[in-house]
Amino acid sequence: MSRGMIVLIAAVVLPSSAMGQPVRAVVDCHAARLDGAERETCASPDLMRLTVELDRTTARLESTLTGRNREALIDTEGPFRIQRNNCQNAAAHVHDCIEHLLRARLDTLTTAVTLPESILSEIGRYASLTFASFVKWGDQLVGKRVSVWGCMALDPGRTPESRTRGKIRQYSSPPPTQGPYVTALFTGMNDTAATWFYDAKKPCGYWYGVVERRDGWFVLAQMEPNALKN
Repeated sequence: MSRGMIVLIAAVVLPSSAMGQPVRAVVDCHAARLDGAERETCASPDLMRLTVELDRTTARLESTLTGRNREALIDTEGPFRIQRNNCQNAAAHVHDCIEHLLRARLDTLTTAVTLPESILSEIGRYASLTFASFVKWGDQLVGKRVSVWGCMALDPGRTPESRTRGKIRQYSSPPPTQGPYVTALFTGMNDTAATWFYDAKKPCGYWYGVVERRDGWFVLAQMEPNALKN
């Protein structure tokens, strides 16, 4: 890339997957703290069976896939777990949500045993991605709604309503002021939201928008002023 600042999209940071290390789906049911989806999985023999089968198939593919196919497998392991755990928000349908995700991924991985390149279909299935994964797979995310984990700095403007652009940088404490960033494009802004951005001094959290390509760059667009979800 020839332009000065590299524009990237960040997302939920998973240290193990970000380092290219396997992230297992199996749940430690004896852990001191389990979220709702993990408790549901541990309480269901069927879900535990599917989870163990998924891990076995994953391990098999990790030892046989190569190149971008193996990278796609590993880069989607963490995002899959995030989406599985988010099933705890499905109210009375937690079990069905988990089962659907487990079966869908297991079907894809089973197909990849004999058709390795089919694993690429997993890219873009999950809304939460690591920073490194987006850099690698951004082309396949265009048009998808994703969550970005980072700290927002709203660009200045003459009026609050004109402050519809910002920069999301990878999360750190204190919030970073330099380095790679996501260009954020809001659909609109109001005085209350714009004032809050400046008072909060680069708020950090999960940001939601749609991935678009603008002038050769990927940006997080179609964002609402309340796009921060803690």
